[in-house]
Amino acid sequence: MNNEEEYVLVPMEQPEVSVPNVELRAKKKPEPFCKNCMLYDWDNKKCKVVILYAGEKINLPMIPEDPCFYENEFIAVDLQGNKQSFKPEVQQVKMWVENPLTGERSDQGVVKIEYPEHLFEDRRSGY
Repeated sequence: MNNEEEYVLVPMEQPEVSVPNVELRAKKKPEPFCKNCMLYDWDNKKCKVVILYAGEKINLPMIPEDPCFYENEFIAVDLQGNKQSFKPEVQQVKMWVENPLTGERSDQGVVKIEYPEHLFEDRRSGY
């Protein structure tokens, strides 16, 4: 016989582990109020979502307890008391400045805008 020992691997029995009955809960969607939104600007008390109106960028003044303007139906009342309701259509527009020589983002250069195809159509004209 050799002095070499022979080893045999034998699988160990796994002890039974009792797992407590854990109920998996779905993450709750935060309530649609300004105070729960990452787009709320606490310093300036405005919503960071930009409204493009007549070529100007507008941020709505809001208070933390206001319901989300963009998730709820909005009711506007004019001076005569006439009510008009609508639900705003939110579309994403990306804007950045690019160096025209390198094509990389920079502080100075050409302003680039990426927007949905039908964003600037005049809906009143019926086209």
